[in-house]
Amino acid sequence: MKLKLIIILLSGAIFSSCNSTTLISNGGFSDVSLNVDSDKFEIKRLDELNYSGTAFWGIPQKTQNTKGIVVRFNGIELGRNGRLAPILSLIGYNAIFTTTIYSSLYSQGVDVPLFWSLLISVPISGALNNFAWSNSAMQSASWNVNQNLLLYNPDVDVFLNPKYEVKSSFTLWKQESWIKANVMGATLKAD
Repeated sequence: MKLKLIIILLSGAIFSSCNSTTLISNGGFSDVSLNVDSDKFEIKRLDELNYSGTAFWGIPQKTQNTKGIVVRFNGIELGRNGRLAPILSLIGYNAIFTTTIYSSLYSQGVDVPLFWSLLISVPISGALNNFAWSNSAMQSASWNVNQNLLLYNPDVDVFLNPKYEVKSSFTLWKQESWIKANVMGATLKAD
C-alpha cells in the first residue's frame, strides 16, 4: 500500500510542472542624462533580444564562452552560478542518498549491491539538486541576454531603461527560462 502511494506521488511530481511569467522594467532614466548634456549623446531603441537558459538537475547548460556583464541593470540577476557548485552538490546528495538507501536495505536483511542503491538515488538526488539550484536556468538566460547585448551593440556607451519579460518552466528534473529584453542605448557623440 505504501509503495503504491509513493509511486503515485512520485509520478505526479515527475509529470507536473510549474510555469511563471514576470515583467520587469526600470522606473527611472539612467544617470547619463544627469551627467551629460543631451546634445552630446544619441539615444536609440536597440533590437529586441530573446534568449533562453536551461538546467538539468540544477546544472546550467553551458552556452557561449564569452562573458558579458552590464553593470547596474535593475531587475535581472547579474551573477551566474557556474556549473561546478551544482555538480558538487549533486555528488554530495547522491553520496548521502546512496549510503542511506544501501544501509537501510542492509539493516532490513536485503543484500543489494551498492550499484543498485546508486541507481535508485540518482533521480532523487537530481530532483533535490534541481530544487536547491532552482534559479540556474534564469541566471543562464540573463547571462545570455547581457553578453549578447554587448556583442551586438559594441558602439553603445550606456544601456538605458531595460524592460524584460521572463517566462520560466520548472519540472522535477529540468528548468527552462526565456527572457525577452527591450533596451535603449545611448551613444556619446564625438566632440
